[in-house]
Amino acid sequence: CEICEEQVNNQWWLYHCDESDHSFHSDCLLFWHRMKLGGTIRIYINDEMHTLAFVFKMNVRTNSPLFICGNCGDAYTAGLFFECDGCGFLICLNCVSKIHGG
Repeated sequence: CEICEEQVNNQWWLYHCDESDHSFHSDCLLFWHRMKLGGTIRIYINDEMHTLAFVFKMNVRTNSPLFICGNCGDAYTAGLFFECDGCGFLICLNCVSKIHGG
């Protein structure tokens, strides 16, 4: 699967693109597991400027890697985050609130 990077079984329900030859688990393509909610913020972290989008992320498989906050290091199976489109940097909502004094 191109999303979770686990092996797909062609005997189970899946989506496949003949043009790109990519396959996806049907659960991995559910739109609400990874959704951009709109809005961005610009923030300096470790002397680098990031433009972060407000997103909801949720693991669809029990053995998928956790979402790790790049600021505090906490691990999550689901939650609201801010994510950098450029580098993939992820920061939890709690850390953004602390950084912005909220």
